[in-house]
Amino acid sequence: MSFIGTQQKCKACEKTVYPVDQLSADGTAYHKACFRCSHCKGTLKVTLFFVFEIYLYFFV
Repeated sequence: MSFIGTQQKCKACEKTVYPVDQLSADGTAYHKACFRCSHCKGTLKVTLFFVFEIYLYFFV
């Protein structure tokens, strides 16, 4: 028996995201640790962020 892993890649680091560590925002997969503000590197919440071009930011 072989394990068939996920093909989801984290938008921030481009590494495989496993379901245990996956966070989906705006239809895109991220690692929980990679879901950070591009400017200040603070941890984002799924409800308080916005995307400009390809970068994540706090929604202020």
